[in-house]
Amino acid sequence: MAFIVPKKLTKLENYTTCLFSLVFSGTADLFLDKKYGFYHYFHENVEYIDYISMVGVYPAINILFLNLFPVHKSCMFKIIYIIVWSLFAIVYEWLAGWTAFFNYNSWKLWYSGILYPFLYSILLLNLKFIRKLQNK
Repeated sequence: MAFIVPKKLTKLENYTTCLFSLVFSGTADLFLDKKYGFYHYFHENVEYIDYISMVGVYPAINILFLNLFPVHKSCMFKIIYIIVWSLFAIVYEWLAGWTAFFNYNSWKLWYSGILYPFLYSILLLNLKFIRKLQNK
């Protein structure tokens, strides 16, 4: 889907927001997964498949979310858009929990439910920051 979605962002915006999402999510996973052991992907140890899944999932979600974002819609529509994406992420995480892809230790799904709207908002703020840097 990320390859075929119409690109509203420039190549530089797509590239830099994908890098940001990888660094941001990688940092979060480093602490929440490896340091505190709240959850883990596949195995509790660091494996190459963890990296492959991270590089495959986070940029794709980033590209879809930002390129489909309803820039010219009302504030309420934008809030609903973020909520819908947050619900999608919760369902995706819940389904991943039924497989070997994602394993909970002490993490609860509702923690993610609280965090997802903030994480998507951070992606939008990062895009705004990148655009501000481009215009200088």
